[in-house]
Amino acid sequence: MDIKHILIWIIIASLGVSGILYDVSSKKAFVTSNQLLTFANVKAAFEQEGLHLENWQGKAYFKLNGVYPRMFKADDGEFVVYVFNSEDNRQKGWDDFHKQTETMMLEYSHIYEVRNVLIFELRKPNNGYNVQKVIDRLYGGTDFLRNMKIEGIASANLIPSHAGCCAFSLLLRKEDSKENEVITKILGWLHSATIIGEAKNGFVSLGSNPTTLGIMLQNGTSITLEDAFDSVLSKLDNGSTLVQSMTVENQITLVQSGTKAMRLKSPELKEWIEKGWSQEDVFRFTQTDALAKVLTKQAKFPASPDQVKTIYEDVGGKQGSKIEVLLTTKVEELGGREFIVTLTKNYQLTVGGKSVVTYWKYHVNPSEVVLIDSKDEMPMIK
Repeated sequence: MDIKHILIWIIIASLGVSGILYDVSSKKAFVTSNQLLTFANVKAAFEQEGLHLENWQGKAYFKLNGVYPRMFKADDGEFVVYVFNSEDNRQKGWDDFHKQTETMMLEYSHIYEVRNVLIFELRKPNNGYNVQKVIDRLYGGTDFLRNMKIEGIASANLIPSHAGCCAFSLLLRKEDSKENEVITKILGWLHSATIIGEAKNGFVSLGSNPTTLGIMLQNGTSITLEDAFDSVLSKLDNGSTLVQSMTVENQITLVQSGTKAMRLKSPELKEWIEKGWSQEDVFRFTQTDALAKVLTKQAKFPASPDQVKTIYEDVGGKQGSKIEVLLTTKVEELGGREFIVTLTKNYQLTVGGKSVVTYWKYHVNPSEVVLIDSKDEMPMIK
């Protein structure tokens, strides 16, 4: 994961170059989705991105969870690489590093956690961006993202940020020309995205569930994209710990079925999933739209809150009495594409000093209409 950590390192001296780590393969480095990495994989990924590896005989290094690192330079960058025999042992190595260095002097650098590999970047290479491409390649590359085509998508839907119970889904249909344009735009951003690392804190948000974009492929693979947040811990005066959320700049969280959650760097997709989606015409949902959805259930009511419709209803009695009934509609906007729609029948009668009124109240969003309250006072004349 490409995040800034406090890197504790006190002895960096006697640097020397003693040759090439490995022979360079002319073939493209390829790592399968479940493969554990070796030093050869790491070396090949760096070389393929134009970062030539040379041994670095530094005196300072740590044995982490029983593993010694290899140290090397690349384009004036300095790296310390640990290869563990499992991802769990890599995590234990990271924990071991914290234990060994908690009282030492502090320096800042980048740390990459890639499958079973831990990479300390002590000094950035001249072309620092290439390191991102190396990490991408070690994760198996973003080929599965870059190869996604509109033809291979079965469905897509967006669930805006919500507080648990109030979720609703906005569908994107590739058969619709305008919605197809939105999907194509999203695919373009995914094609150019960079893998940062695992999303250890990828499901922490600002007091609610983050905005989520779900994509189902024709081959059955599901992909979920979410706004990315990290948790921030702080100690209170009473000794308790306060957990807060902080959005991660330019990053989103990706979950592909059968794999761990990952972080992607894509400024355009980050901005879109935070707020840009709400400006898309295909997601417009107005007062008129909300009322139209309700009227599919109650078609006889007026299609505008400004109108009053008069009907005559049989209220019983031996002669089949009819009375004039006034039908009205009311729409209240809640925000976030949600509305309360109330349909009212006014019988223009008073019984026991109270007006006789029947109503139905619905909670409406783009994906559903839910009856939340009603009262039936149909008068019967004997």
